[in-house]
Amino acid sequence: MLRSIQVRDLGVFAEASLVCESGMTVLTGETGAGKTLLVDALQLVLGGRADLGLIRPGSDEAQVHAVFDIDGEEHHIDRFIPRDGRSRALLDGEIVTVAELRSAAASWLELHGQHEAQTLFAPEAARRALDQFGKISTEASDRSRATVRMLKQGLLRLGGESEVAERALDLKRHELEQLRSAQITSPFELEDLGRELDILADREGARAALEQALLLVAGGDEELGARDAFKQAGRELQGRAAFEVHERAASALAESAAEFVEALRSAADDLDADPHRIEALLERSSLLKGLVRRYGAELGDVLEAQNRLAREIEEQEALGTNREEIAAQLVVALESLARDDAELWSARCGAAPLLADAVIASLRQLGMGSVVFEVLVGEDAGGDEVLFVFSANAGMRPQELSKVASGGELSRVMLALHLAVPNGPDSLVFDEIDAGVGGVAASALGRLLANLSESRQVVVVTHLAQVAAMGDRHYQVRKFDDSVLVRTEVRPLDTIGREIEIARMLSGSPDSPTALAHARELLAKQ
Repeated sequence: MLRSIQVRDLGVFAEASLVCESGMTVLTGETGAGKTLLVDALQLVLGGRADLGLIRPGSDEAQVHAVFDIDGEEHHIDRFIPRDGRSRALLDGEIVTVAELRSAAASWLELHGQHEAQTLFAPEAARRALDQFGKISTEASDRSRATVRMLKQGLLRLGGESEVAERALDLKRHELEQLRSAQITSPFELEDLGRELDILADREGARAALEQALLLVAGGDEELGARDAFKQAGRELQGRAAFEVHERAASALAESAAEFVEALRSAADDLDADPHRIEALLERSSLLKGLVRRYGAELGDVLEAQNRLAREIEEQEALGTNREEIAAQLVVALESLARDDAELWSARCGAAPLLADAVIASLRQLGMGSVVFEVLVGEDAGGDEVLFVFSANAGMRPQELSKVASGGELSRVMLALHLAVPNGPDSLVFDEIDAGVGGVAASALGRLLANLSESRQVVVVTHLAQVAAMGDRHYQVRKFDDSVLVRTEVRPLDTIGREIEIARMLSGSPDSPTALAHARELLAKQ
C-alpha cells in the first residue's frame, strides 16, 4: 500500500506531499494546476523515464520520495533527477538500477492513465487474468511440459550410442568432482584473497607503520591528547593495504584511548602471520583463476557451471542411457501433455465469454452502451495466447484493445477488469478515467471506484464531482501565480473544504448556493 509521496522541485511543485491510506483518495483542481504531475511522480517511483523537463525552473534537481507498506514492512523509494548528470534511484537507501526499481515496484502499485502502458494488454498478463477469473489451474500442463522438456534434453545429451553416452556421463561426473574439490566458498573469494595478499605483501611496511602509530598514542593519558596522536597515527597508516585496521581502531577510540592502543597491538600481531601463508594464498588464487578462465568471466560462473553439471547428472542418472527407453517415455509424455493442454484450452474457452460479459456489464454502467469486448483464446499450448479485443462503437470491428481505445476508455476497461479479476498490486492509480463521462455514467463511475476501494487502495485524479464525492479522502491541487514563478500546493480538504471544491467542479462557482447544496447532496450519498 502506498503510504505517502513527496516531491521537491518537480515542475510547478516547489514542495508537496500526499498522504494515502486504505480506501479511495481523490485529487481535484483546476485544469493545469498540476494534478497529472503527481501521476508523473508516481511514474518515476515505478521506474519511469526521467525527463529533465520535469525539473522546476531555477532548481538543480527534482526529487521524489515514496513510502510503501508491503506486508507490514516499510519500504522507501527515491528518485533524483539532476539537471546535470544521470538520474539516480534508491530502494530502501540502496542504489538500484531503474530496471531493478521497476521490477520491485511493479507489484506494489499499478498506474492507469492515457500515456501509461496497460499491464493486461500483454498476452501473458491477459492469460493470468483469465485463469484467475475462471479459477483455472495450469499445474497438470506445466508438469507434463516440464517432463517433455526433460526427456528431450536427455535425448539431446545422449547423442550417439548408449556406450558413448555412458562415457560422456562419466566425464561429467569427473568434472563435477573436480569443481566440488575446489570447495569455492563464495563468488567473491578471489577478491577476498586479493585483499589478504595485498596486506601480507606489505606486511613489513605495515608493521613499521603500526609500531610508529603505537609510539604516537601509547602513554596518552588524556582523551584529547590521544585523539591528536590518533590523527598522526592515521597519517602513518594512510594508503596501506592494512589501513582497515585503522578503521577498526577508530571505533575502539570512541570507548577509550587504552582500547585504541590494544586494537593497534592486535593489528600488529595479525601481521605476524604464518610465513607460508602467502604461498598458500597464491596457490589458491591460481587454482580459482584457472577455473574462471575455463568456465566464464568470474567465480560466479564457475559456481553456476557446478550447479548445472549437478542438475544434468541427476537428470541423466534418473533417465538412464538407453535411448530407446527414453524415446518411449517421451512418446507417453507427449500424449499426456496433449490431453492436459486440451483440458486447459477447454477451460479457458469456457471462462473467456464469462469474463467478457463481466467486463461489458461494468462498462455499460459507465455509459458505454455499444461496447464490444471479447476475450480471444489461441489454440496452441493449451490456449496460452490470450488477447483482449475492443470496440466502443456499434458496427465497428473489435480490434486489439491497446490499438483502438482512447485514454479514458482504456482506464475504464482496466477498472472493469479489476472489478472482475481482483489481481495485481494492492494500490491502483487512475488518471483521466473520467474523460468523456458525464451524467448518470459519472455517478456509476464513482460507485464502481468506491466498490473497488473496498478491497484495494485507489487513488483517482478526476474532474467529475460525482467521482470526487465518493472519496474517503480529498486533496485539492491549487496553483498560485505571483507573476514571477508559478507554484502549486496540495492540501487535504475537510468537510467544508470538500463542499466548496465540489461546488466549484459542478458550476465553476464555489460560492453558488445552488452548487453548494448539490455538493452537500452528493457528499451525503457517499
